[in-house]
Amino acid sequence: MKKSALVQSMAIAGVSVAAAHVLGQPLLLIVGATLGGLRLALERLSRHARVNIIDEDLVYLVTHMYAVATGKPPRKRLFTLNSILGDYSEYSRILKRIAVLAVDWGYGFARAIRTVLDEVHNEVFRDFLLRLGEVLNMGEDPAKFLDIERKALLSEYGAAYTRMIESARVLLGIYISAASSSIFLAVTLALMAFLYPIAPEVLVISHFGVVGLLGMLAFIIQRSLPQDRLSHQYGHGNPLRSKLKIVTSVCIILSIVFGLISYTIVGPYLAIAVSSLPLIPAGIYARRIENLIKEIDSFYPIFVRSYGIAYSLIG
Repeated sequence: MKKSALVQSMAIAGVSVAAAHVLGQPLLLIVGATLGGLRLALERLSRHARVNIIDEDLVYLVTHMYAVATGKPPRKRLFTLNSILGDYSEYSRILKRIAVLAVDWGYGFARAIRTVLDEVHNEVFRDFLLRLGEVLNMGEDPAKFLDIERKALLSEYGAAYTRMIESARVLLGIYISAASSSIFLAVTLALMAFLYPIAPEVLVISHFGVVGLLGMLAFIIQRSLPQDRLSHQYGHGNPLRSKLKIVTSVCIILSIVFGLISYTIVGPYLAIAVSSLPLIPAGIYARRIENLIKEIDSFYPIFVRSYGIAYSLIG
């Protein structure tokens, strides 16, 4: 199970515990536990459900297989791909199993592929394996076949990527509208609390509702966006990204602690403002990383263009 699902479930549980303590409503614990359990259940179901997508790993996998096939290696070499940056997740496991069945157990590649098809959850990868098995069974050159498959996957991946970006733009507009409306509602309630007698629980619930609504919309947008690798995972990974996670986690914990302490001392009105103070360092650090990314993005195209020109002159 992915760590992100577990972290999100723990975050939901933490927020529900804090809300139940502040509002004195044990029912919120049940709601938080239910939401966390649903998140874990959805993650588990998504791993076993049939999907029909072309992801980044599949494109790189077929490209890697094509590059290996151009050297005319033994057929087993096409299914045992090695990379210093890691494997291709579930795809590599399936390919290695095919290689073992085909060579070590004497199944042959066509029969080995048909044997493992029930374990393949991606329909696109499943169809690709079927076609590859027929090509190997007929003794044709796999390099030509893989080149055709690579070009087709790149074309379909580009089209799907564009569609996801367009969908994300629509969701982003919805998020901006919801954010402005929710913040306006929260600010209005906060101002009315100084003029009219409003129960403190209403003010706290409104802020939790705003955070929950925006968090839900942000999660939907994040799931609809292309799941690109933002940084490499080689070695120790990206230290800036790791530090950002640590700083953000510490600031969120401090924000919850300060909010709970302030709620019992100064009441809900100032507690909300006090709880937001520990989040400022996380925002400043994230801003620094964002500026660094923008600087790299502005420099990288120039570097690639210059490198290509120099390489073409040398070659």
